[in-house]
Amino acid sequence: MAASRLFTVEQKRDIVAAYEVAPYGTKRQVLAAHDISAHQVTDWRAARDAGLLEVGATVRRPVATPRAESAEIARLRREVTRLEAEVVRARKDADDRQCALETLGKATALLHALVSPRSADSSFPPAPSAGSK
Repeated sequence: MAASRLFTVEQKRDIVAAYEVAPYGTKRQVLAAHDISAHQVTDWRAARDAGLLEVGATVRRPVATPRAESAEIARLRREVTRLEAEVVRARKDADDRQCALETLGKATALLHALVSPRSADSSFPPAPSAGSK
């Protein structure tokens, strides 16, 4: 590869366009014809898309260092663990609420069952009043 070869803005645009429209399997031929790497085309495409190709500036991509990646992975794992524990707590709360709701429903049904026969059946004597013995 010719590292010192300089291309004009128009040549860069033409090469990027030719590379983009080249069918799968023929992109290497475009690169070989111009004696450039795929990385160079990627940089030119990013500069073109950012509007920097004309000024000759390059688009800097953030490079993640292994230490930064490891720290981010560790942070994300802690976040996943925290969220999983939160989901477990939420499911337990939902189960507890469902159990309480079912118990309340059963108690209500029992009260209705106890009260309904008394009101329908008048054979029960009236409850004694507080003043009579």
